[in-house]
Order: sequence, then C-alpha cells, then structure tokens
Amino acid sequence: MAVQFARAWGATVIGTAIQDNHDYVRVLGAIPVTYGDGLEERVRELASQGVDACLDLTGSEEAITVSIAVRGDKARIVTLVSPPLAKQYGITMMFGTRAAETVAQVAGLAARGDLDLPIARRFALADLAEAHRLMESGGQRGKLVLTLD
Repeated sequence: MAVQFARAWGATVIGTAIQDNHDYVRVLGAIPVTYGDGLEERVRELASQGVDACLDLTGSEEAITVSIAVRGDKARIVTLVSPPLAKQYGITMMFGTRAAETVAQVAGLAARGDLDLPIARRFALADLAEAHRLMESGGQRGKLVLTLD
C-alpha cells in the first residue's frame, strides 16, 4: 500500500525485494532493487537526483543504515516496524494515523479502483494462533484476514 500511496501522490518509488518479487514490485509502480550487499550503490544509481524520503517496512538494520546513507540526513526517514532501531539511529517511528484527511485520501483511492489490497490468506477467528505464527514468519504478499465464521 505504501508504494500505491506514494505513486498516487506523484513520487517515484524504489522498492527493495528479492529477485523473485521484482515483477510484483513493478506492477505496484515501483522500481525494484535487490537488497543485500551493494544496496546503497544500486539505489544511488537508480536515484541519480537523490532520495527525498525513505520508509522502512522491514525492520532491518541494513534498511536503516542504507536509508541514512542515501538520504543524507534523518529528517525524512521513517520506520513502521522497529522502535529499537528508530531509537538507536534517531529516526522517526510512526504508528499510523486516523486523521480524517488521510482516511479520505485512502477512501478516494479505493473508490477509484487505484488501491489494490491483496489478501494472502483468510483465517477463522478460532485459527488466530496459526495466523499470528504466519504473520511473524514474514514474507506474505498481502494481508492476513480474520473472519468470524
């Protein structure tokens, strides 16, 4: 969703992913780049004009340190998943927002069909523990949904 929001607001997005997910990253509207050794150089090559902002959705130290290196300062680097790294590196930790303006923008994207929210798997509420284990294992493409049936 982060890629979709950024693209809707006019940003060019570079997204890290394993090679097997590069086509999916392209479908979302981002330029894919493989993480791991040499990530900073690959991002700099793709963003020759510089990087305006970085969003960490992995919680990895590599994501934070490369973001700091390519951004040049910490003012526009945010993590959604790692309070300890946010504190360690002095970057912003964001927990989300329910601001009316943001909710209205998201609703507008969805209403126009410009927001794709894939569902990875559905779980009955009774299978909550299994859903949580899967969520913690990571790597799902899409949301895990709990149902009352």
